[in-house]
Order: sequence, then structure tokens, then C-alpha cells
Amino acid sequence: MKYFFSALSTVVSSSPFHQHPFSNGIIQLIIEAYTEEMLREIDSIPEFQLSEIQYALMRQKMKSLYDHIRHHPALHQRYLWVGKETARHRS
Repeated sequence: MKYFFSALSTVVSSSPFHQHPFSNGIIQLIIEAYTEEMLREIDSIPEFQLSEIQYALMRQKMKSLYDHIRHHPALHQRYLWVGKETARHRS
């Protein structure tokens, strides 16, 4: 019976429908597509025209969002703490 559950967890974890979203690059592609859509919308409004440097900075910051989220400690917390950790919240 123990082998059955071990084999079952292997099948489930290797399924393409249960992959961790960071392991297959889908999150990065979503962020890049969203960034390009956002920049096109900004570009279509004359009052919000950005310089080439601003466009480059925006793309760079949005690209770094993937790593920021991937390494964020909140992904591994049992309870989500907002703000800085204090001594009374440490366990």
C-alpha cells in the first residue's frame, strides 16, 4: 500500500496539469505578454507617452518581477504576514 501512494504521487507530480508554475516558464511568459500589452496601451494615450529610456526601464522592472515573485518568502509561509516581521510574529 505504501508503494501505491508513492507511485501515485509520482504520477500526479509528473502530470503536466500539476506542474509548479515556476518550473515551466509560463509565469514569465504571462508577465512579458502583460508588459507588452500595458506598454501598447500606454503608447496609445498621447498624455502618457514614455521615452525610450522609460520603456526600457519599465520592461526591465517587469522582467525582474518574475524573480521577485519566485523568491518571495510569502510563497513558503503558512500564514501570510503583511509588512515587516516583528519579534512577536517569529516562531
